[in-house]
Amino acid sequence: MPPTPTANLFTVAQPPPASLRQALADLLAVPPGAVDVADADGDQEGRHWDAPVLCTWRRLPPGDLALELDITVQDATAAGVTEKDLALGLAAGTAGSVLYPSDLDLPSAYWVAVPDGRSVRCRLEAIDVADDTAYRVDAAEEEIPDLPRARVEVLPEVLDRQTVDTPSRTPSSPPSPRARQEVPKATSTTTCACGNA
Repeated sequence: MPPTPTANLFTVAQPPPASLRQALADLLAVPPGAVDVADADGDQEGRHWDAPVLCTWRRLPPGDLALELDITVQDATAAGVTEKDLALGLAAGTAGSVLYPSDLDLPSAYWVAVPDGRSVRCRLEAIDVADDTAYRVDAAEEEIPDLPRARVEVLPEVLDRQTVDTPSRTPSSPPSPRARQEVPKATSTTTCACGNA
């Protein structure tokens, strides 16, 4: 049985399997032969399931995203590696943006790992198509070169779920005027939920 993935990612471009293999090998400091890359819809019998790194890709219907990636990394190879680490490494290694899920309890909340090293929050929308799901990046907090149709704006639904840290004070020090003000909440917008990186 295939192991549970370490990361579930989306790519904007469609890098060939050899590019995915090399990018993961470079990121994790393993030989390319230690990375098994395969099409989810292809023959699974010949896969090297014991490889230190497994990457299963699936082509998505036309939309803003091209591939869905399930990546598993053995602890002995890279203990503590995160989805963000893998996304940023793949973005740099394949010269294309890679999406990974936010830790917010919001299915549309994702991060875009950009090849220049940035991580940008975005709103990801699911689009139902025949027997499958396509995806659209509706908005992002910064401009992303390979997602030109995404609107650049603050994401109010993200602000609603973020906590604001209030500085501690001693009893002898009065609160500042700013500390006495209540932080306003932005109005939420309704977004389409997409399953999950």
